[in-house]
Amino acid sequence: MQLGYFVLALASILLLLVSRHLVVTVFLAAVIVLSACPGLMIGGLNIYAVRVLILAGLVRALARPSERPAIFPVATDWILVLFVVAALFASVFHHSIQKTFIANAGTASDAFFSYVLFRRWITSLDDAVWYLKSLLIILIPVAVLMLFQYATDRNLFSYLGGVLTKAELRNGLVRANGPFRSALIAGTEAAVCLPICIAFWRSGKKSERLLAKAGLFASVAIPFTATASGPLMTLGFGIVAMVVWKQRSRLRLILRLSLVALIVLHLVMKAPVWYLMAHIDLSGGSNGWFRARLIDAAIDHFREWWLGGTDFTKDWMPTGVTWSEDNSDICNHYILMGVVGGLPLMVIFIAIIASCFRHLRRAFQTLPDAMFRNKFIVWSLGAMLFAHAATMFTIDYYEASSVALLYSLFAVIVSACSVMAAEPMIETGDASELIEEAQNTPQP
Repeated sequence: MQLGYFVLALASILLLLVSRHLVVTVFLAAVIVLSACPGLMIGGLNIYAVRVLILAGLVRALARPSERPAIFPVATDWILVLFVVAALFASVFHHSIQKTFIANAGTASDAFFSYVLFRRWITSLDDAVWYLKSLLIILIPVAVLMLFQYATDRNLFSYLGGVLTKAELRNGLVRANGPFRSALIAGTEAAVCLPICIAFWRSGKKSERLLAKAGLFASVAIPFTATASGPLMTLGFGIVAMVVWKQRSRLRLILRLSLVALIVLHLVMKAPVWYLMAHIDLSGGSNGWFRARLIDAAIDHFREWWLGGTDFTKDWMPTGVTWSEDNSDICNHYILMGVVGGLPLMVIFIAIIASCFRHLRRAFQTLPDAMFRNKFIVWSLGAMLFAHAATMFTIDYYEASSVALLYSLFAVIVSACSVMAAEPMIETGDASELIEEAQNTPQP
């Protein structure tokens, strides 16, 4: 525990002192490594380590006003503000207004301020690439330690506090969770990084190819040690999104055909189409049926939660949770948004994701075909976001660290793509350099 506080203090100091590039790496490393660290107790409130790091980042923002977004504000920024307002306002629809307000304020602040900080720190595609490289570099040692946990059932991250030395077992196999409280979240956060590895592997730069190989090891090893179907499915989502690159000119047709296929399946299947996940078991002992039934339950109890959320979900499912007598396990992030803040909060959250995809589309269309590497990186960001969006049907990002990582990705996409969409990519003076770069870079 004391070691965890020391690392937290060191990371907070570094966040105030290091350069704008390194602050991204320090923040990501600390958020991941200290994911479960209890943080500080102030006035009876437990301020998680992630919130201490966010506070240090905000202090840095006040001390360095020169670090600001290149383009601000954009529509997504206002949607985030609306998200915070909706989360706070939803408190009035719950039995304990004060308790709910504090809980919603905590989660909303994790999301909003993580987004704000990375909107300041990421001002170009180069900054976004640095963010992606930092993620891979951090995940490599985490993967090694999680493989050690998987082999020995001893979690070395327990010395930082917040996680147990022994892991949960499933069918006799260790479910390694590393620095995270949940093995599912640990595996998912690594799995969504697979598209980055593919992008760097095909970039044509030797240093990036080397990082891609090591990152590929981490993004596959961590989901494997988690012993859960969800992270393995996340790997599949990322791979599918990257494979579609070859048919990128037909993307709109592919999306439409996929939608039609889902509608047809929904009509011809005996059960709703989301029960397809009930038939997927990649790790043994998967809870796919539970996740499918949860969607049914949310629809059946729509009147209870649609306006501003609900405090009682115990009757939704046949089993509850150990930490609450009134709730079931809401392992679907979209439904969780509905339980917390009703249909308005759920719709706003989906609008954030849709807005990020819109930014990616505009940036991709703006980049000239000669800039293969940049277009492929933008595509990999989209694949990463798609993996998150698809996975959230089977997992809820309840940890402060997972919220911070998700909203930092939103900010990276918005910041980098806003700049690319606003600036002309080819000017007369550097057209020859772009052509030379295109000739020396293998096209994926």
